[in-house]
Amino acid sequence: MNLLSAEKLAKTFGEKQLFSDLNFGLAKGEKVALIAPNGSGKSTLLSILAGIEKPDQGKVVYRKDIRIGFLQQDAAMRPGTTIADYLFESNLPGLPLIRQYEEMAERLHTHPNDESASLRLLELAQEIEKADAWNIESTVKQVLGKLGIQNLDQPSDTLSGGQKKRLQLAKLLIAQPDVMILDEPTNHLDQEVTEWLENWLDNSEITLLMVTHDRYFLDGICTKILELDEGILYNYNGNFEYFLEKKTEREISSQAALKKI
Repeated sequence: MNLLSAEKLAKTFGEKQLFSDLNFGLAKGEKVALIAPNGSGKSTLLSILAGIEKPDQGKVVYRKDIRIGFLQQDAAMRPGTTIADYLFESNLPGLPLIRQYEEMAERLHTHPNDESASLRLLELAQEIEKADAWNIESTVKQVLGKLGIQNLDQPSDTLSGGQKKRLQLAKLLIAQPDVMILDEPTNHLDQEVTEWLENWLDNSEITLLMVTHDRYFLDGICTKILELDEGILYNYNGNFEYFLEKKTEREISSQAALKKI
């Protein structure tokens, strides 16, 4: 059963029709790459699937109670919020406890003789144990460490573009949505972090749809490719090499058909 289904989607930008009558679905556990030329509507389609934009026609149907996570190219941070505020905006059970634990641990680190902080940290540890949420705490530690996010009190709107992208990515990985939609996830990441992210996504059970110009990153994760070409969507069940082979066959067949006209 599909977690997300696109039905007869159409979108026009100005006088240009980006796509029309698009139909496809994402089944649980699928990891899919969307490939298309620049300006063909990739980011617009991702925004529609994430519920950020509305299509001109058609609809997106979501399985009941699923959570969608969307990594946009330009992450917007609300003025007046800290990194911690942004990171822990999620309805994931146990996450509020983890936030309090992280903040209290940081307070104790800067004020090692604060007995009230030490006592509260112990209480929070017991609450986390009761909620069986230590796996979330472990995830938070790993993600923040790998992405180089340290000062949780820093105002999020003071971050650079690259820092905002890392923060947005960290939030998604911590929130563990059912469906993750990623627009150029490796931008602003060095090779070591890119390899770590590839391993993370490849070994997770999430359902994934992403746009990336990093062929090697794509090949390491995705086993299905959707190609948006001149408003038409083509489906390839295979890796990037398979896609290139079948795309070439399709173009040769199309050219041969035109010559017969």
